[in-house]
Amino acid sequence: MLGSLQTFVQRRFFTLLMLLLAAGFLLIFAELILYEHFKGLQIIGTASTVIGAMLALVGIGAGANLRRWLAVGFIALSLVGVLGVFEHNEERLGGEEERRPPAAQTTGNQASGESGENEAGEAGEAGEAGEAGEAGEREETPPPPLAPLSLAGFCALGAVTLLGRKDPA
Repeated sequence: MLGSLQTFVQRRFFTLLMLLLAAGFLLIFAELILYEHFKGLQIIGTASTVIGAMLALVGIGAGANLRRWLAVGFIALSLVGVLGVFEHNEERLGGEEERRPPAAQTTGNQASGESGENEAGEAGEAGEAGEAGEAGEREETPPPPLAPLSLAGFCALGAVTLLGRKDPA
């Protein structure tokens, strides 16, 4: 049983790798859609996952010259992931705070003197869960710092896979 599975994988190794890459890109796409990651510049990251999946699927049947161009496409696409890391960490590094005027740097609760605590000094439901304030606003969670590198990693794997493929003699 294991021998026949190994034979199957060895005969279709390149195709399986490219299919797994396409599936990985599509899973990232699904996650970005669930997190509504398509507002403003965020659409670049979301679209990049679709482009990555298409590059991987086209790479399955590509000839030697097209594979080289697809590898270049993967390398270029990986830059989106690297730039995404900087974008995700801009606030952590203080870049966004420095550009905003001092009045805009305070949050709504701090500006009005409210701390999210009730009369007994305990955190209210909104302060505890961080979901909805008195005005029904949701506190925004910071973006994951290294998530865009998954896009860059898949792109690097795609480029290496495409460039490493040997044409049958």
